[in-house]
Amino acid sequence: MKLKTALLLLLSMVVCKTNGEMIKPKAIYPVHDISAAQYEAAANYVADEVVPAAMQRILNTKVFELYDPTDHWYAEYERVRASSSLAQQGRVTYYAQNAADYNHETVWCEGVSGYGVGQYIEYTFSEYHPRITEVKILNGYVKSLAQWQKNSRVKRLRVYFNGKALTDLELEDSRTLQVFDLGTVGYGPNGRGKGSWTLRFEIVDVYPGTHYQDTVISEIYFDGIDMY
Repeated sequence: MKLKTALLLLLSMVVCKTNGEMIKPKAIYPVHDISAAQYEAAANYVADEVVPAAMQRILNTKVFELYDPTDHWYAEYERVRASSSLAQQGRVTYYAQNAADYNHETVWCEGVSGYGVGQYIEYTFSEYHPRITEVKILNGYVKSLAQWQKNSRVKRLRVYFNGKALTDLELEDSRTLQVFDLGTVGYGPNGRGKGSWTLRFEIVDVYPGTHYQDTVISEIYFDGIDMY
């Protein structure tokens, strides 16, 4: 009986392993020590197609990958929420909304003891929202190198579409913007009557910080198709 149980357990572990797809980033862009205000100003110059010499250095850092003024369609989510959030400290907040505000200096931080494994942030989109094909993640407290090192970062992030596990993202331990292919999720123009849909990002594993167990995500962006 024990042998049969052990074999069944082993088989279930193999099935889970072979069905669990792991995605590595397809592109990685470094985060430079530039303020959110400077990034936003540079993005506005890109939109106006006027680039003063003083802004060229910022543009050379791939600023458009962080703040693309032409891609705001993908942020028209109905709601963003988290399973937990660290309590406010002075004027600094750690709400889920901070991971969706176009500001790399603000963050979502889970609010439970330990490293926050099992905690998540979830985006809700309308039935007509354009389908999403990419997710872009600023992993850790990227505002500064010191903060990034002190706080924990996500090593493995599980993605759920409408509550069903879709894939796992394997993040590098680097102060960067990491871009992942998701396939195609959502309903797009054919969403009439299907209702809202969700993308949930759950912490599965972490890179420990040097000072704090708190696990931080600065931003989660999206890109896709069906633009209108």
